[in-house]
Amino acid sequence: WFTNVQAPYFEQSIELLNAKVKSHYVRFFDATSTNIHLIENATALLQSEQVRPELIERSWAQVETAIDAVCKEIDTNAEVASKLAENSGVRVEAKFFQEPLRTKAKILSPISMGYLELLHKADGLILVLESLRLRGILKRADADRQVNYLGHRMKVGPRCAFQLAVGLRKLAKGETSGSSSEASASTGSTLAD
Repeated sequence: WFTNVQAPYFEQSIELLNAKVKSHYVRFFDATSTNIHLIENATALLQSEQVRPELIERSWAQVETAIDAVCKEIDTNAEVASKLAENSGVRVEAKFFQEPLRTKAKILSPISMGYLELLHKADGLILVLESLRLRGILKRADADRQVNYLGHRMKVGPRCAFQLAVGLRKLAKGETSGSSSEASASTGSTLAD
């Protein structure tokens, strides 16, 4: 029945500069938006059929909370990096040899918009870190470690949405085996309860 669900969306123009963020967008954004859409539709169906509504609401909020937490972490790190740049007299002027990724993202829900915002913030933070590295304020190893950590944190939302969507698919099919609980437990999902 998921294949017949209509998906209203709007398009948001985006421009991403860093190769890691562009790659992340290409690999994960559409799949994550689809999983979020699946979660939204599954919750509507399951609320009326199989699962207590408060479990659905808490599970739905889990994906949003995961994305919001990473956004706040990026904001904090960006503030620290920007102050370091300001105190060192460094303007954010790093450029990349590759062309920016310019496209239109399909926004299927407010959580998709939050996830796109996370990618924009990560892109901006990497630009500041690279500017600091190019000016000799940050060592290459330190800048690379921060960028790699950021790449890992950008995957929290997609991972959480995927695992929750898998758990909801199993609930929708009436499967309540241990594998559903394991998939939900790895995200801390309340649907495993």
